[in-house]
Amino acid sequence: DVALVLDVIAGYDPNDPLTAESVGRQPATYTAGLTTEGLKGARIGIIREPLDPRADTSSPEFKAARALMDRAIEDLRRLGAVVVDAPKIPDLTQRSASLYDGNVFETEAAMDKYFSQHPNAPVKTLKDILLSGKVVPSRARTLTNAVGHSTDEHAYLRLLLARDALRQDVLAAMADEGLDALAYLTFDYPAPQIPADALLRSTLDSAGLGNNRRLSPALRFPAITVPAGFTAEGLPIGLELMGREYAEPLLLKLAYAYEQGTHHRRAPATTPALATAR
Repeated sequence: DVALVLDVIAGYDPNDPLTAESVGRQPATYTAGLTTEGLKGARIGIIREPLDPRADTSSPEFKAARALMDRAIEDLRRLGAVVVDAPKIPDLTQRSASLYDGNVFETEAAMDKYFSQHPNAPVKTLKDILLSGKVVPSRARTLTNAVGHSTDEHAYLRLLLARDALRQDVLAAMADEGLDALAYLTFDYPAPQIPADALLRSTLDSAGLGNNRRLSPALRFPAITVPAGFTAEGLPIGLELMGREYAEPLLLKLAYAYEQGTHHRRAPATTPALATAR
């Protein structure tokens, strides 16, 4: 499904100049590499350290998730991948978290530009959104942090330099071990219960503990999550595969082989089947 969607939406969009980088780098179809043999011979580097600085490695929830990670690693090997521990990258946890959480410089200008292209929009700026009173308190507080910031600030340059330095360290680690992709748990904890007053809180951890998803967007590298199984309580755990820039075809190939070789996914009981399907 992901491959089919990418076939439709990927490519150059003149309204989004960054997409010009993709010209000449996308396949005729992202479905070409979908094969059950896709993991054979692939070298996968496992990142074992938590990427959330708050993760408690001694907690039962963390241990339950990591037990599924161990099983996922064995699944990768069984399906033909060469699995090794990824080389240590200095301060990976803190660096990836700070890059992800620290980018407040692009938000306001990007949102204001978008609304300027839609004269009939009910709001015109990010400030209008915040002043409308229609944003839940926790999200409003997060968005407020972006107000008044821009890419002209020296702090933005420091952020870009830090990102490039981490990208080089990750690329070097992959090159040193000849890795095709890196793998880690999407979350080191099962999904938490949503608080009853979630819409009223001024502060809310919307992701929960153990969030390892910061690394991919911080580096601008593609990543895909596949089901890795369920805890004893029936909560899903995901395995994330991350590759270099424009490695989407490779990641889809690896993910498809893992998905077809494990069949961990369970369709939600509350979701009815589609009326028609291909």
